[in-house]
Amino acid sequence: QIDGKSPDTLDMYGLIILLTNETDVNDKNSALDDKESKLFKDWSDDYELGMFDGVTVADRVLLSAEVRQDVVNQREDDLTATSRSDASNTQTDIRFRGKGEWTSTIESEAEIRFRRKFIFMDQGDQLSGALVSQVTRLNMLVRRIGGLGLSARIGRQRFDEPREWLFDEYLDALRVWVYQAERFNVEGALIHSIHPVDSLYDTWTDVYTSIEWQPARRNTISVYLLSRSDSDTRRNREPLYIGGRYFGRIGGRIEPWGDLAIMRGNDKGRSLDAWALDCGATLFLRDPQLNPHVTIGYAIGSGDRNTGDQVDKRYRQTGYQDNSARFGGLVAFKYYGEILNPELSNLKILSVGAGVRLGSQFGPTRESS
Repeated sequence: QIDGKSPDTLDMYGLIILLTNETDVNDKNSALDDKESKLFKDWSDDYELGMFDGVTVADRVLLSAEVRQDVVNQREDDLTATSRSDASNTQTDIRFRGKGEWTSTIESEAEIRFRRKFIFMDQGDQLSGALVSQVTRLNMLVRRIGGLGLSARIGRQRFDEPREWLFDEYLDALRVWVYQAERFNVEGALIHSIHPVDSLYDTWTDVYTSIEWQPARRNTISVYLLSRSDSDTRRNREPLYIGGRYFGRIGGRIEPWGDLAIMRGNDKGRSLDAWALDCGATLFLRDPQLNPHVTIGYAIGSGDRNTGDQVDKRYRQTGYQDNSARFGGLVAFKYYGEILNPELSNLKILSVGAGVRLGSQFGPTRESS
């Protein structure tokens, strides 16, 4: 504890920190630094493995690269001999990244990805996919506009959130954050594709806003709204999502979550009236060596028994989701199922998982669900 008498000490995880009269433990800039480290995450939070940390050029530009190799072997027991359902493939993924810190408040980032897939069919045929290049990041961030907790990023950037239930995608957007208040963050974004990473997004324009409240450390409650307009007159799907969510930790051993959303708007002339719920918790047991934990989750998306009327009650996710998260471990996986990997619509999904952390010498946490 700090008693205000100099010198004083603060014990932080066994590290003794000396406090003097010059130490300002209530420095607001320190609080802003902490918020910005979470809002504007570095690449190290995006990827599990990297080839090297990067090289610095002229003390302003950081360059790095990463190589991934994915191998898939698929075998299906079916009743037809005419359809080739069995296949194997391997894909090479190379990413080059650059980050420039031009001033104390202005920075930019760029990333280009190269992919090539080799497919091996049943009968021994080998097909080589074309080399595909894609710009996944190209943006500029301006921090602390006017010296306040106000920042903006414009350009292609990654939208991400803890359970990737709403977002996990690279999108063209103007994004603004307001985080001056101690326990509140406000975010707004105008998302409009210029040259989308997925052609599905080409006709979409989204307006997104959220208000986040942190009533206690490691506990977050938020509400959000996402409104979409679609210039494709053939589809003309224009949903409005209104939702609330909670992430947190209770008593040091329980990590609950909850997502609740309703969907309104229109789709091909039909009114949308749908909803979805996803909730659960991870319980950590008392064993600091193995760190065992169990998880239980339940998700449900509304469906529509009568598709002939003018009201569509089928819930559909945003189209930007990935439905991937960590249940107490280090490795993210598809929590609705790795094999099926469905979108939450017209489904009830019960998930049960367990995991242990075998120690750094054995690699990341091993989990099953």
